[in-house]
Amino acid sequence: MAAGTLVRYSFTLNGGETREVDANGALKLTAHCIDNGADQNGNPGKDVARIYATTTQDGAVMAAVDSFDGGASGYLNAATAETDAVWSETAADDGVVKAFNGSDDDLAVASAPGGATISGLRDPGVQGVNAFGASCAYRSWAIVQ
Repeated sequence: MAAGTLVRYSFTLNGGETREVDANGALKLTAHCIDNGADQNGNPGKDVARIYATTTQDGAVMAAVDSFDGGASGYLNAATAETDAVWSETAADDGVVKAFNGSDDDLAVASAPGGATISGLRDPGVQGVNAFGASCAYRSWAIVQ
């Protein structure tokens, strides 16, 4: 059985910025910091720290905040919108500090048909808005296989 590679990440972003968190084959996790915009559900006036998944290979599956299992929810495809492929998200009213996202640390996984897989936490230990002197803060880990 092949072992995965642990990728630790800790960084901050300002509103409007994005940064690759992790990539493996056809899959990629990207962090997006939104200042006074809409959260995943379309609620306006929110500061949002989001990580979302993308793929270059249609037919991928994912279980995170959003899920794609090939059934009624379909697949994670190259054309899937950011707000429909959320791995994790922390949102608060504009200017409000929120330093943690959840407390249950549920596992998340995305896997492409070619075998590339990324797993990690969908509720990271620290993913916050307006914390640590930055618009968005991201601190957690992922495993690529």
